[in-house]
Amino acid sequence: MKFGLPNSFAQHIIIILKVKRDYMPFSHGYKNLIFALIMVIILAGALPPVSAEYTIEISSTNVTPNQEVTVTLEAIPQDKLINMSLNSTIQTTIGEEMDYHIWNFTFPYESGISTFQVDMYNLEPGTPATVSVIREDGTEASNTGNVSDEGRYNASIFHDLNRGMYNVSFIGIPASEEVRADIDFGGITRVLANPTDAVATTDSTFTPSGFSHGAVDLKVYVDHELQKSETIIVSTGVE
Repeated sequence: MKFGLPNSFAQHIIIILKVKRDYMPFSHGYKNLIFALIMVIILAGALPPVSAEYTIEISSTNVTPNQEVTVTLEAIPQDKLINMSLNSTIQTTIGEEMDYHIWNFTFPYESGISTFQVDMYNLEPGTPATVSVIREDGTEASNTGNVSDEGRYNASIFHDLNRGMYNVSFIGIPASEEVRADIDFGGITRVLANPTDAVATTDSTFTPSGFSHGAVDLKVYVDHELQKSETIIVSTGVE
């Protein structure tokens, strides 16, 4: 492996040496100091990047429509801020209403009031679009409005996001052969079954449905720090 110094840093060292040569004796101790400084910079540049703090596993990165994906959140401390983003690219038919779903999304924490944020892109401007979240007990939160002139529909839903199962649906009219749907769930990592502040390992699941080909970019953040990023390919296997 070759190591080197950036040109600007090397020039800076040369300038230091020149100044010292011109204005004072270049002592043995000073040489050692410069050598140590250079070695620190080289070693710092050779260190691997800091890895994610928490371990998050994905059951599969290649699935068929209606196949469940499991996200295992290992040893996450209590009362951390967690965000899970599902950013989907869906192959559609222009002008034909799409009905895209995330079925059986399980949120493993008791968060109280949390945020559900969605953006859809490449829809027909001025047409109606609907986003809804239905909890397994029948509680529903939905938002209907018109698509912007840029083909975007944005909805923010604030609702109790308690431990349980949710169905999320997106209805709109595509203006392109690909529609993008970005979903973000945000909450707090509190497990009521664990009354202590000990860490907890939990599973979150979801099932993409309503399309035959596409991809879901999954990202998990803890306290705003990215812990996992994975692309899940969704395909029937028939082109």
